[in-house]
Amino acid sequence: MYVLTLFFSLVDFRFSPSGPASESICHTLPKFQKSEMAQAMALNERLLEPARELIARCITELNWEDLSEDTVMDIGCGGFFLCTRALLEKFPRMGCLLAVDKFRTISNEIKEDEFFAEYFRNNSLQFHLADITDSSSLEFYRGLIHKIVSRNMLQHVTDKEMAFQHMYDLLRPGGHAAVLFCIENPVETWRLIISTSTNWEQYRRNEIILFYAANLEDGYYENVLEDIGFRVVRCERSDVQHQFENDQTLLTKLLSLATIFLKIPEDKMTQFKEESVKLFKELIGYSGSGPLRYEISDLLLLAIKP
Repeated sequence: MYVLTLFFSLVDFRFSPSGPASESICHTLPKFQKSEMAQAMALNERLLEPARELIARCITELNWEDLSEDTVMDIGCGGFFLCTRALLEKFPRMGCLLAVDKFRTISNEIKEDEFFAEYFRNNSLQFHLADITDSSSLEFYRGLIHKIVSRNMLQHVTDKEMAFQHMYDLLRPGGHAAVLFCIENPVETWRLIISTSTNWEQYRRNEIILFYAANLEDGYYENVLEDIGFRVVRCERSDVQHQFENDQTLLTKLLSLATIFLKIPEDKMTQFKEESVKLFKELIGYSGSGPLRYEISDLLLLAIKP
């Protein structure tokens, strides 16, 4: 229990969220009508379901049962705390759950949320600033963690191999890691290329979290984990088909994303549209006829530190 007290002493809860990426659903929908709040709750449920599915895989394939004595870390918890919530739904009595992110994603809405509030009050749930790519920010936790979950975080990390090494170092012997991340998404790859290109980088609104594609070689990350020392229980790729019916539906999607991170001058908009459509078609190897079909691929890794 002394470990939990030390953990808590490191946390600075004085935080006011800034920008849409760090806001919770409650924060982005203040004082809305009941129908709009109902829509927000439905959205929250849709966002939660994939996180619940990941925790369900941990229960069935890693045999998670009683975590009342375990220290669990949700790496890359984000502003919605989705895996954190999914974990507590299944394991309301947990030794300590550390919600970790490299950004100050904790908000008053999350701390005061009726689901989370009591966990924060009794210190069994704590938010910590730490970066999985920065070993100095992780030193305090080295060898103390029983379970790691991480969902939709590694696609924003360039050196994924180092991140896995750091996860291994965080775990106690016998500890588990459950990691799910996107390894291929042409829309996000378009965003990375266009926002860092010579023509458009100067129009970026602010610092954005970019998507970095993974190594797509079959079995690559399973081999990485085994070389580090993990025993891999599951390495599973899933591919989901998507499509845009035509150039206009594609452009509508790309422009809706672009307005978030770019401020394109009006006299440059035609050029931006043409370059965006051309780039996306190149990324998916478009043949030049019919709908624009592409895949988004995820990789699930379940592993144990011997």
